[in-house]
Amino acid sequence: MKSGGTMTFTELLSEVTAIEIPIIQRDYAQGRQTMSEVREQFLGAIFDTLSLSPEELPKPLDLDFVYGSLNVGSGNKFWPLDGQQRLTTLFLLHWYLACQDGEFEAFQELIMREGESRFTYETRRSSAEFFGALASHELDLDELTSPSVNPASLSSSIKNCQWFFLSWKLDPTIQASLSMLDTIDQRFRGEKGLYSRITATSSPYITFQFLNLEEFGLSDDLYIKMNARGKPLTSFENFKAKFEQFAGEVCENEMMSLHGITMPMRDYLGRKIDTDWSDLFWYFCDADTDLFDDQFMQFFRSMTVVFYPYGKPKEDRLDVAETLRTIRSSGFKPSFYQYQKLECFDRDFVINLTQFMDKVCGNQESFSTFLEDNSYYDEEATFRQALEELDTRGKNPKGLTYERAIQFFAWCVYLIKYPDEVSGEKLFDWLRVIHNLSENTRVERPREFTDALYSVMDMLDQGDSIINHLANSGDGKKITFFYSPQVREERIKAQLIEKSIEWRDAVYRAEQHGYFKGQIEFLLDFSGVLEYFLDQESCNWDDQQDDEFLTSFLRYLDSAEAVFDEAGLKKFPNGIFERALLTKGDYLLYGRSNHSFLDNDDRDTSWKRLLRGSDRVSDDKKISEKRKLVGQLLATLNVSELEESLTRAIEETGDTLDWRMPFILQPKLIDYCEKRYIRMTSEDSIYLMKRIQMNGAHKELSTHYLYLDYIQDLQNIFPFSGSYEYESFGYDEEPGIRFYGMLYQGEQVHLEITHRSGLFQLRFDESTLMSELDGFMDAQSDFLGRPVIRVEKYAFRESFPVVLAKLGKIATNDPELEEE
Repeated sequence: MKSGGTMTFTELLSEVTAIEIPIIQRDYAQGRQTMSEVREQFLGAIFDTLSLSPEELPKPLDLDFVYGSLNVGSGNKFWPLDGQQRLTTLFLLHWYLACQDGEFEAFQELIMREGESRFTYETRRSSAEFFGALASHELDLDELTSPSVNPASLSSSIKNCQWFFLSWKLDPTIQASLSMLDTIDQRFRGEKGLYSRITATSSPYITFQFLNLEEFGLSDDLYIKMNARGKPLTSFENFKAKFEQFAGEVCENEMMSLHGITMPMRDYLGRKIDTDWSDLFWYFCDADTDLFDDQFMQFFRSMTVVFYPYGKPKEDRLDVAETLRTIRSSGFKPSFYQYQKLECFDRDFVINLTQFMDKVCGNQESFSTFLEDNSYYDEEATFRQALEELDTRGKNPKGLTYERAIQFFAWCVYLIKYPDEVSGEKLFDWLRVIHNLSENTRVERPREFTDALYSVMDMLDQGDSIINHLANSGDGKKITFFYSPQVREERIKAQLIEKSIEWRDAVYRAEQHGYFKGQIEFLLDFSGVLEYFLDQESCNWDDQQDDEFLTSFLRYLDSAEAVFDEAGLKKFPNGIFERALLTKGDYLLYGRSNHSFLDNDDRDTSWKRLLRGSDRVSDDKKISEKRKLVGQLLATLNVSELEESLTRAIEETGDTLDWRMPFILQPKLIDYCEKRYIRMTSEDSIYLMKRIQMNGAHKELSTHYLYLDYIQDLQNIFPFSGSYEYESFGYDEEPGIRFYGMLYQGEQVHLEITHRSGLFQLRFDESTLMSELDGFMDAQSDFLGRPVIRVEKYAFRESFPVVLAKLGKIATNDPELEEE
């Protein structure tokens, strides 16, 4: 027998007496449920090849190496060391195609000798019996019709055959073989004439590289050692090999130069991956071998997002992103076959990826950076994040958020678009604009993310002159998807940056504030710049106006920096900033059926949302008006004595009956609202919320303020012995104040004070008191006969001592006790 060379399955059988899977080998695995992808990929490649006519066939499909040795002592049987899975699948496919084409006699002539199958397994007796039975029995596939008409599977038909033993169902190799036959049936059903092609030898369709290791005298012991010590290829190694092969095919005529040597793209890419690329990933994974493979695979996922062919419809990109996300969320890494099936890779992808990696791979395991200032974009940190999973709202704190993924994308495509010497200044300008647009546009779904990427691509032609383009083109409105007021803001700032270094430094300083993150329209608004631009559609003012605008902008910026830190509004004692702002007007934002005093993080009711304003002609238009209240307050502040300025604004509040007054005067009211919400059904019906909904604990504004500011400090509440507030949990009971300890006719009497529609209601729980209170302050009976006294809200403090005096007289039954 020859020691090696290209062979077909038919030729191998002509060289040996039998193909016998030795006892030390594992069970057949390609048919297992967990191997569905490998199975489909392998059969798909064979099907595509066999479907070609001899004239269309460019070259045989090569199945790589099959090697092993001859067991001379057992009659020249071939024992495969590597290739067991492929050979088994080829046997099953030969059997199936022979049945389908009516060539079963030819198949038996090939596979049978002296009534025994020449392909067999020694791992289990049942496995050998099964392959022998298959070789001996033809199945009429025409009786099965099509799987869509007859849902019974091929494996079910085989199990129903008289020659199939029920005990075989327990054999893992047989189970996998039946599963493989089902997949073969689904792929090849009805395809006639393929048996002659798969068995062809003069112009073969399916080949493998056979290697005979007989001269090495391999023994059972060596087989065992190699199986025990051998490590299967990792998903990374498989992916790498197939990607290099693909690159060689699609870039067949692409020649590259490496160290002065010209070579095909496949060779160039292989060397680069093994050297520069590997050095780079090794640098980022901190020499963690397991992490190295994971990062390499995630890198390809990120690059698929970046370099996916842009000639295809957006829907295709969305489908790809969703499919890859689904695969990854299931705990698997997308394979090369899945990428190829989704048509992620093409010639441009290979070239762009190679050019990109040539730019970022530095020397000595380093990473090339191009920016001197990373205030808007940190190249190395973001690249490191790109090697992690994409973070879709905080599920993976290490991975890229949608916003950062957009910026990473913009960085990558810029390096490809402008491949010559990269200008750090121009790249800075480009990434600064993309940062501002992406950070201040809501991107929460794959579709929005995709729209953002296409918008970035639309701007890329102006990438190396983006400031000049925004300042002078006047077509900022043509920038799609991104938040239109932010686009307008970028146009204004571009004009300011081109005006002078002073304006540039002021804009950068404001944008780089950790909370504002590039969105500073509120400062442009407060300083008058926004109004001028909206009126003139430019910032072409004279030198005197320029000085006035810049001075005003910096003054508001000083105040804003004094009030806000990178987390948001600073924590001032006793809520003096919120209370001082209320003196200017109602700044609260509406959200979740409530009004909010604002926090630092909520999407709809944060300080960021208030400062953002709105350009829509709707209720949101009011937000821009509310934002001006912040400007009015900032204009009054002295940053060197900030808390004193805020306190002074509170103390100088004029008299008003507005609902804001209790909050301005009493800091504990806002403190009660743990989620910063109040429920306002009208200006005279306001509830303070501990949570978000009314089924959570809540108090009523007027009664809570009354208790804090008046009742809890009363020295004499005779005839009662004490009082307390109570919360409500739902709509059935109004929260309020309860007095207790009064005795009337030997019974305890409680007084509850609630508020509704501008009136305090004083309700007693003892109905017999009604006769005593008849006619007193228009006392009336409720539906249970209990007395109720209603008092105007702003007359309560004068009226309540009168009520206590009357009750004192009733409690002591003293006719001499006069009511005050």
